[in-house]
Amino acid sequence: MAAILSDIRHSLRMLRKSPLFTAVAVASLALGLGANTAIFSLLDQALLRPLPVKKPYDLVLVTSPGVNRGSFMGDNSDRIFSRPLYMDLRDRNQVFSGVIARAPESANLVYQGQSEDVNTEIVSGNFFDVLGIQPALGRLLSPQDDLIKNAHPVVVLGYGFWTRRFGGNPGIVNQTVRVNSALMTVIGVAPHTFFGIDVGRVPDIYVPLTMKTAITPTRDGYDDRTFHFLHILARLKPGVTVQQATASLQVLYRPILDADLAVMTGNISKRFRDRFLAKKVVLQPGYNGVPTFRETAGTPIYISMAMVGLVLLIACANVANLLVARGLSRQREIAIRLALGASRRDVIRQLLAESLVLAALGGIAGLLVSLWTSTLIVGGIPGANGAPSGLSASLDPRTVAFTFVLALLTGIGFGLLPALQSTRPNVYPTLKDQGGSVIGGFGQIRSRQALVVAQVALSLLLLVGAGLFTRSLLNLRKLDPGFQTANLVIFNVDASRNGYSQPRVHQLYEEMQQRLASVPGVASASLAEIVPLAGDAMSNSVKVQGYEPKTDENMNPNFNAVSPGYFRTMGIPLLAGRGFTLQDRLNAKQVAVVNESFVKRYLGSGNPLGRTFGYRGEGATDVEIVGVVKDAKYTTLRDEKINFVYFPYQQDPDLNTISATIRTVAPPDTLMPALRRVMSSVDSNLAIWDLRTMETQVNTSLFAERVTAILCTCFGALATILAFIGLYGVMAFSVARRTREIGIRMALGAGRGRVLNMVLKEVAWMCLFGVGLGVPLAVGLSRYLVSQLYGVAPTDMLTLLFAVVTMICVSLLAGFLPARRASSIDPTIALRYE
Repeated sequence: MAAILSDIRHSLRMLRKSPLFTAVAVASLALGLGANTAIFSLLDQALLRPLPVKKPYDLVLVTSPGVNRGSFMGDNSDRIFSRPLYMDLRDRNQVFSGVIARAPESANLVYQGQSEDVNTEIVSGNFFDVLGIQPALGRLLSPQDDLIKNAHPVVVLGYGFWTRRFGGNPGIVNQTVRVNSALMTVIGVAPHTFFGIDVGRVPDIYVPLTMKTAITPTRDGYDDRTFHFLHILARLKPGVTVQQATASLQVLYRPILDADLAVMTGNISKRFRDRFLAKKVVLQPGYNGVPTFRETAGTPIYISMAMVGLVLLIACANVANLLVARGLSRQREIAIRLALGASRRDVIRQLLAESLVLAALGGIAGLLVSLWTSTLIVGGIPGANGAPSGLSASLDPRTVAFTFVLALLTGIGFGLLPALQSTRPNVYPTLKDQGGSVIGGFGQIRSRQALVVAQVALSLLLLVGAGLFTRSLLNLRKLDPGFQTANLVIFNVDASRNGYSQPRVHQLYEEMQQRLASVPGVASASLAEIVPLAGDAMSNSVKVQGYEPKTDENMNPNFNAVSPGYFRTMGIPLLAGRGFTLQDRLNAKQVAVVNESFVKRYLGSGNPLGRTFGYRGEGATDVEIVGVVKDAKYTTLRDEKINFVYFPYQQDPDLNTISATIRTVAPPDTLMPALRRVMSSVDSNLAIWDLRTMETQVNTSLFAERVTAILCTCFGALATILAFIGLYGVMAFSVARRTREIGIRMALGAGRGRVLNMVLKEVAWMCLFGVGLGVPLAVGLSRYLVSQLYGVAPTDMLTLLFAVVTMICVSLLAGFLPARRASSIDPTIALRYE
């Protein structure tokens, strides 16, 4: 231990004597380590970290891949279940110590006259007990709060919502709040460490499953086996393995499937019946909750992690280069120490100690860089309904440990080779001082050149990745979505939450549309159930008159319920027929407008107007097509052409959340206060949420692509700067070492141009070797990015050419500065250079 402390003190003294070297090395490491720490922090929170619950690795997520029928209120039909199925699994299994269910929703919470849309978690009564969560205040939900439908009007507040909305006031416990139209009693506050079981979505309130009707008054489905809305997690009993639990559940699951099949309506083929009854329960790891965010953000995060890893490699190569140069300048010192009896092992230990001290300083500075970087990244991640995402930019023990383990590994990595090289001097000639030799240090110089070649290759790889992602983003931004995004304002509202009957909901929405359209500066206003490019989708099975489906053909086009004037407001061209009118009401003839793709797929080349199809009644084809519109993008900008059906929202018998779409003449931001006032005049207790422009919605829909492109561009630029520094350092050191040689050449008649050419030739060779190594690497690895790209091939020649030209220009600039210095050497001074 004394020897280690002595080495550390010696290292600090030596580093203090070379402040420029220390500053450049620490800065290089800080950038590399800081970028890695920031991305690892996001990776850890989103993909790796277990839930802050009791024994998280005992949790499993229940899934059942395969065919199904019914309504699905969730992200993935394989892991969404009905409440009756949940009750069967909970009460009849022999392998779980507890089974919980949750459904994400939103609701309108009113307290002291102030209304707010809140992220709502509908959970089973045993939710907190099974997870082992303790309250921060009051009590949490219990099984006794989940016994009788609509009989348990209680609510638990999320910690963040409690502090944000109620100022952390403990007196809110036992107070009454209005959730939609139901009065509920606040019974407690969840702990500050618990953000729910769906990373990226932080619940504001938790309500018992028995109160689902109060949260979704038009979508009950409480006792309906075909209404799927619940995620199910379970805790394995002690000693029970996942394989044993899976085997046990298969026996239980077949009768459950029989019960589900018995209540399915319509024509059920033998093929469907066989495939449905052959479904199995598949238990996935549940230690980090529901994987919704992981599935959307996982690939971009992994790509970013790979890129920052390359940046760190380049930073390590830079520091290794600096240490090799430093070792050459210290050869006489090291030779003296070896001549005086110091062992090579002791000298290597001291040199490695210097590298590790540098790495530690870089790690500390990297933590500061990561805080800044993480704040920018996390601050840009949109949460549900504008609420915080639950991801944190702060440092935690896992992140700090990662940083210093990585710093330790990089310290050994970049310090070992220079230490080995520096402790192999030829002692006798070194003590005679070889500084006056013409070249000297040939092996070390070749090592430095090899490191620069590697830096150029890795930088080229990052530039190609940055170019591909940037071009993909630009292609998506330039894409025509099929409607006009400029001067368009949207927001959401749900009158059914306030206890309005369905006739009153329809009447209120008509009044709302009329008032919004009359606001000065508004060109038109319309309503729709689905907001374009928000990631939401609604689909139904259809039967088209005169069309015979192929075996296993997807007969589920996307749907949207819209108001009269919707196509004009959105700027979607009407190609044939008409749009909707106020006469298209609930009891009138059922009508629809379809898009071009629907016509081509199901109706052929004939006149589509007047043709009929069905989607509500089994076997009925009573919906008449009255119009055809141009194709548009709806779920995401990456959508291929999809079959789409629009129907009048007035003909929806269960109308709930609606989105107002307002086309403005004036700048949209200037009209938002007026739109809020209009909505307040319609109903002051009616909460509106997600008030934004369509251009903001487009940007939000491209969040993953935008962040990936920005991060990759930043990492590519950082790698290029580090490569520039590395190349400049090698050439500056080479020129300094060859000063006497250059002086001799110039004394013998070599001109400035020849000296300049000699130095730049060396630069060109290193650059070409690096490019020659980097291009095949880029072409090979970019093929794994195909799924993340849009409108650009992974082998895009323009991107490759851009990266190659950029690296050549950067390399020549890095070499030109030392070359110009070399060509300006005074031979008389150079000949006396030691």
